[in-house]
Amino acid sequence: MFSKNVLVGLGCSHTQGCAFIKKIMSDDEDWEYELASPQLKQKYGREYVDQEFLTNVSWLGQLNKQLGFKQVLNFAGGGFGPQQNIDSIKSYVIDKDDLNNHLFIWQMPSFDRITLTYKINNDKVVLETFGNLISRNDSENNYECLDLLFDEIYQKMKLLEDVFLIQKLIQSMGGIIYFIFKPLCKYKFLTNENIDYYKNLFNDYDRVKNYKKYHKNISAEKYFEKLNILDVNNFTSLNHSGIGPKSWTLHGENLLKDDYHYSEHGNYLLAQSLYNELIQKDERLS
Repeated sequence: MFSKNVLVGLGCSHTQGCAFIKKIMSDDEDWEYELASPQLKQKYGREYVDQEFLTNVSWLGQLNKQLGFKQVLNFAGGGFGPQQNIDSIKSYVIDKDDLNNHLFIWQMPSFDRITLTYKINNDKVVLETFGNLISRNDSENNYECLDLLFDEIYQKMKLLEDVFLIQKLIQSMGGIIYFIFKPLCKYKFLTNENIDYYKNLFNDYDRVKNYKKYHKNISAEKYFEKLNILDVNNFTSLNHSGIGPKSWTLHGENLLKDDYHYSEHGNYLLAQSLYNELIQKDERLS
């Protein structure tokens, strides 16, 4: 029998809640962060907040108010992509024998945020996302290397396969996992042209294998179709009390200018859609 013990959330800034604060670079779990605007400070009656506050105002915290799990863990990382989420899951499960009574909800970050190593001044090596790397002012010297050694479509398709394998891992350990793609992540790379391109890359590569019937080249589209995706595509088209989705953001509520992350109210509405979808898909969660 499934018991609601641990709810784990993964994603980017839309899940972490870091848009509410000025900066979140700290190794100290007890660190407090300054809210990002005078309007947010006035709304919440405080200047500094902790990680629990960020989780509570996110869709993850709002969702758990309805699901009622005993513990909520927010492993999301603002500005990072799926690889950072995968690393968090691996770190969490490595010493566990099972994931019984765990529910993972993975808000998928942009696949443009592929993790790469980046060498600063030919010395220090750091991890950086592909999207951030090509937007850097000092990135011109890296274009030749990227052109020779990096294929964006290949990397995105392999990352999608890794996401599928993480789903299999969690399920094999007794956990439940669901994904959120739209409206927070657009996966435009999954076009027929790119799927065929990726498949054709393996034509010669696969010829060296024996026992071929056991390891066929699987279409990236098939991996995607096997993911447990929650359908909240109509979320932003819903008309909640006559208020449109642009008003559900920090900018729309005049809490933080030009920031279109969801406000606490917007996250509440998203959580409502997620909850309705979850209890329809999985009776263990009702």
